[in-house]
Amino acid sequence: MGLVALGGDALEDSEALYDLDDQDNDATLSTLDILGERFTAILEREGDGFVSLCHELDVASQGDTAAEAHNNLREAVELLLETAPVEELTRRRQSRTLATGL
Repeated sequence: MGLVALGGDALEDSEALYDLDDQDNDATLSTLDILGERFTAILEREGDGFVSLCHELDVASQGDTAAEAHNNLREAVELLLETAPVEELTRRRQSRTLATGL
């Protein structure tokens, strides 16, 4: 995998590097297009389930499957964007993250 700018245009709308329904994956990177903005979803196997993280907004969730963790994260990010004060969203968006393959 080459350089991926998290929150950027590295992946197409809701495109995942791995199939979210494939339970053999230990980690998945995909995008979330919510309210006209693009965010990155990082999903990782943890025990019998998956944890999901939107690093740009410091929001996390979980699910029994990767797809469920992805959907739960989408709901959490939507809720944050709809209810958080502008100051809180600005604070959470201060940093830009890059991920690279090793």
